[in-house]
Amino acid sequence: MVAIVGIGRTEYSDEALRERLEDGAKAFTPPTQGRPGDMPEIVRYLRGSFEDRELYRRLKATLEDIESRREGPRNRILYFATPPDADETIVEALVETGLARVE
Repeated sequence: MVAIVGIGRTEYSDEALRERLEDGAKAFTPPTQGRPGDMPEIVRYLRGSFEDRELYRRLKATLEDIESRREGPRNRILYFATPPDADETIVEALVETGLARVE
């Protein structure tokens, strides 16, 4: 099962993010690739800035909450559409909060 957690500076609710994603999927999904607009059951949104360490703590808590409610493997894909100069800040915050491990 897939969950989507969106992060941004814009004020959104979970439902507003779901609607935006559904609208985009309906507009851009080719008919040969399935039914557009089918979103995962869980769509969450967190407001914040990538420089704010508290955002990463809230992200960790949100992911743990989602994962505690379902069975199966705990696989995560983190995608950040941020400027390249933000990479170091983001990676440091992910390591500090335990969202990424350096091995």
